[in-house]
This record gives sequence, structure tokens and C-alpha cells, in this order.
Amino acid sequence: MTRAVGVLGGGRWGVALASAARRAGHEVLLCTRRQDSAATAAGITQTPEMQTLAKRATLILVAVPSDVVREVARSLGDVIDGSHYVVHGIRGLSGEGLTPISDVLREETPCRRVGALGGPGVAQDLIDGRAGVLAVGSRFPEVTASVRAALESPLLRVSITPDLTGLEWASALNGCLLVAVGYGRGIGASPAVLAGLLTRGIHEASRLGQAAGADPTTFFSVAGVGDVL
Repeated sequence: MTRAVGVLGGGRWGVALASAARRAGHEVLLCTRRQDSAATAAGITQTPEMQTLAKRATLILVAVPSDVVREVARSLGDVIDGSHYVVHGIRGLSGEGLTPISDVLREETPCRRVGALGGPGVAQDLIDGRAGVLAVGSRFPEVTASVRAALESPLLRVSITPDLTGLEWASALNGCLLVAVGYGRGIGASPAVLAGLLTRGIHEASRLGQAAGADPTTFFSVAGVGDVL
């Protein structure tokens, strides 16, 4: 049986990742409780069963909200084993302890070969097949190579980094920066002030990331500055 690219989560981001993998020429299995008509039209097979996902896919891309990821990971951990690669596409950190999602995956599943997606990927671009860029981070080269093979196509570039910690913290802190920019625009701050805010903010984010064990240069890559831009 052909191994499929697995996507867990039927929201817009999950459908976007499934669409990108399908466009790259792979069989895709989308695990979701609700059937998505756009995914069906794109030739993406859908199932509500995690066990089916675990049997059919070695690479599983997790695209669920951060507030339910631990519960979902616990259920996924009941049906997968250490042979699977689990890569999440979740922005943010988990809980009051600000736990990276990759740590949640390691805590709740038997998988150790985990990774994360980040960068300036836009869901609608992936769904529509417009040109785009993503970043994938993992300490395991086989994981990043698998994700690149699953998603990269003539119109989608997948950048690779071994700095998983940096990619996750950059993705989370970029969201904070963009909220700040939203407030700044709301109160009428000029483009110059917003540029200064972002420049200083990325610098401070890199220091926070370094304190968490990240390579600070990751914040000035596609996963950091590229994502903010």
C-alpha cells in the first residue's frame, strides 16, 4: 500500500497543508471530523479515524489549535509509534508554562523525531496554488527532508533549519509583534514608528529565543524576519 502524507486537523491550515502535499504529487490522507468539500474536490482522501492515519502515513503534519494540541497529541500517541515523523504547523506555545509544541508531542506520544513548520506561508496561497515559502525545523535531517519532499513543488519553496527551538519561538513571538503592530496602526502610529517597533522587536525576540536555547540568527531568517514581512 502506498504511504500517504498524513495531515491531522481539518481547519483552514490543515486543508492548506493537505492541498500543498497533493499538489506536490502525493497521496494525502486528511484526518478530520468534518468533511471538507474543497479537499474532496482536490482529490484529498478524508477520514475521521486517527488509527487509519497512523496506518497509512509515516509523516503526520499536525494542524490543530494550540489550546487542544495536548489532548489531540495524547490521542495520537495511542495509535502511533517511534517510526512516525510528527511535524506540527501550530503557531504559539502551550499553556501557562509556554511549552513548545514539539515538547508536547514528545511528552504525549512515543515519537522523538518531531519538527515544526513556520515561515511566511499563507493558507489561501497554499490552497490556491500560488507561489509561497515555508520553513521546517527539526533536529533530525530525515524529518526535514521528508517534509520538503512532501510539500515542495515548483511554486512552493521549503526552507530547512536544524534549529527547531528557534523556529518555534520565532513563530510564537512573531505573532506578538504583529499584534503590537495592529495596536500601533489602530492608534495612528506612522510607518516609521512601526518599522522601529518591528526592528527592535525582532532583536528582543532573538534574545528571548537565545535564552530558551535557540540560535539567535534563526530570527533573522525566513522563519523570523521573513515571516514578519
